[in-house]
Amino acid sequence: MMGAKSARMADAKSGGSGDVREALWSVPRRLRPAYAISFVGQSLAGIAYRAWHETVVVTHDSFLETAEAILRDHPIIGAIAAFNTFILMEVYDFMLGTSRWIQERFIDPLKERKIEEGRKEGITMGREAALAEANRLQSEWLRRRDDAAARGEPFDEPPPTFK
Repeated sequence: MMGAKSARMADAKSGGSGDVREALWSVPRRLRPAYAISFVGQSLAGIAYRAWHETVVVTHDSFLETAEAILRDHPIIGAIAAFNTFILMEVYDFMLGTSRWIQERFIDPLKERKIEEGRKEGITMGREAALAEANRLQSEWLRRRDDAAARGEPFDEPPPTFK
């Protein structure tokens, strides 16, 4: 188990991402708000359910007996909420970690490969377009030169490759 100082040092080494844990049951810093919201929500839902159960199902109790039953079961409700919160957040964190791994392992390399293929294809298409344009300019120049020679006029225009 890490001490507080070593946990801070490990967190600083990891870039301060908040992913460092001191123990299995400690909550990563980045998930603390989600843990708190989930725990409070589940606790309130459990207490509300217990209050409903005591008032609707067990109707012969007085107000104090109902309150006592709810308070008596509150630690159990809190423990269940804490356990459910831990499981939900760990599954959530595992799913996010898995999706990050899939993204880094498969999707990002595929995107990079497709970008590189597109770049190469674009360069090839650009070269083909440039060659076609050069051929068109050369053909027009040859046509103008031949027309000038047929009319007997001097033709002093430089070829398009020298422009």
